[in-house]
Amino acid sequence: MIDNRSNVCLRYAIRESSGVKVQPKKLRQAIQKAKDVLAQKFELIGRGIDPNIGKGLCYEDIRKDFLDRYETRGFRSLKHKLNEETGGKEPTVWGISHLDQFFAGWKVSAITQAAIHAFVEKRRKDGAEGATINRNVGLLQSMLRTARRSGKLQTIPEFPEQQKVNPPRQGYCTPEQFALIRSHLPENLWALLTLLYYTGVRVGEATKIMWSYDGFPQVDLEKRQITLLGVQTKNGQPRVLPLTDGLVDMLKKRSPSDGPVFDSTNFRKEFAAAKAKAKCPHVLIHDFRRSAVSNLVNAGASETDTMEISGHRSRTVFDRYNVRNTKRLHDAISKVEKSHSLVTAGNKNTRKSSRPVAQLVRALP
Repeated sequence: MIDNRSNVCLRYAIRESSGVKVQPKKLRQAIQKAKDVLAQKFELIGRGIDPNIGKGLCYEDIRKDFLDRYETRGFRSLKHKLNEETGGKEPTVWGISHLDQFFAGWKVSAITQAAIHAFVEKRRKDGAEGATINRNVGLLQSMLRTARRSGKLQTIPEFPEQQKVNPPRQGYCTPEQFALIRSHLPENLWALLTLLYYTGVRVGEATKIMWSYDGFPQVDLEKRQITLLGVQTKNGQPRVLPLTDGLVDMLKKRSPSDGPVFDSTNFRKEFAAAKAKAKCPHVLIHDFRRSAVSNLVNAGASETDTMEISGHRSRTVFDRYNVRNTKRLHDAISKVEKSHSLVTAGNKNTRKSSRPVAQLVRALP
């Protein structure tokens, strides 16, 4: 506590150091501010927190530690972007640029709950969706947690509740729409589109498939399958992609080389033009993944086999992609109808057999 005697000493110290007479009101405000700061420090010390830890830490420091951790652990979400000024490649992750724009130059001590709320509000005004904002805030939270684990911070601010997320997209491409869109594509892209539609493989995985990867043949036309290696998949797990008859015929017409199996030249641009010509503007490339999952399950493939082909490891995500699995719904209704038919038939038989018994009962003396 700062008593009245300390106030007097502080007043004279301010006058002597500055040579300017301080107004009593400003002096009282300065003293009150000093008391508040001192009280906050005493409160932190009482909770076992050293207020000096993280005092000079900046946003750029925790950002670097966060990216270094991603680099060390080999996270697949880490990418390397070309810096046009230096000419070198710098590590980055999706969505971090929005944090950079807002928090660049900030001291970590200034990143409070109020500051995080301000960031969220800015992203909402920019038109960002709830899921995108949640991912942005999640990155910031990971940065602060990384700093705390390394001992550079003792506490992190309370984070706001997550934003409301829109329902997952239910896009589906029918076989007729697929055939129509493919007919408007250049023929060199037919094989890639066919693989996406029937197997649900991700575009980034499909374009990495080689005829031979470090001496390992990925394409086996005799067994009618492609083997995806762990280094080529999103989840790091290898898997096998069975091929359709049409796709095998397309690949047989190509001569093996050192390059990729599937030509993807201007694929996204050509796909956008093809779906416009086919009058299917709502169809997205990623809808092919949902369509493949639904088609496999509806055709009778087990959900385990379907997940193995598509590469889904989480059942929750798989259920989101299985948007057109109506077979199980029809089967459920048929079972209910069948059970009701059995009950109804049983009741009729009971009523028929009960009449003679009633007559016998009435005939008893």
